[in-house]
Amino acid sequence: MKSKISILTLAITLLPLGQAGVFAQGQTQSGAPAGGQAKPVAQPIPERKIPGLKLTAGIPVNFPVPKYTSNIINTTFSNSTKGSPTAAANIVTKDEPQKVFDWYQSTMKSDGWNLKVPTAKAMAAYAKSGQFFMLRGSKGKNEVSVFVIKPEKQTNTAISISWAQI
Repeated sequence: MKSKISILTLAITLLPLGQAGVFAQGQTQSGAPAGGQAKPVAQPIPERKIPGLKLTAGIPVNFPVPKYTSNIINTTFSNSTKGSPTAAANIVTKDEPQKVFDWYQSTMKSDGWNLKVPTAKAMAAYAKSGQFFMLRGSKGKNEVSVFVIKPEKQTNTAISISWAQI
């Protein structure tokens, strides 16, 4: 069965992460240049009108994928408003990627998700500079991809969750 989670969904998922300052280098708490000692400040999501898509700052309680809650800096959520049900949650945390990835594997497995995880060698091939982990899962009519990313020279970890109803 062809996956409903597409590259477009991933692109929409990563859009708010860039806006949230996860990968941004310019603005800091003190207004000092990025090379200064102050840390980047998360930016609010600008209001956008995208047909068939709704963007919000928080993740709804009925989202079927577990939500990581430790050391959270920012969350964003997008969902389809037309066509097949799809959604993307983005979480930024101060925790290390391995801790986050291990939590998702453990929590989702104990919650009844059937998981597929690439080998460490395959994940390392995607992590050109930084750390990268991923898993895919299914449970009933739910399909999910979870990406945990921490680029080099960044202090925060980005979690990107793409969900679709199949």
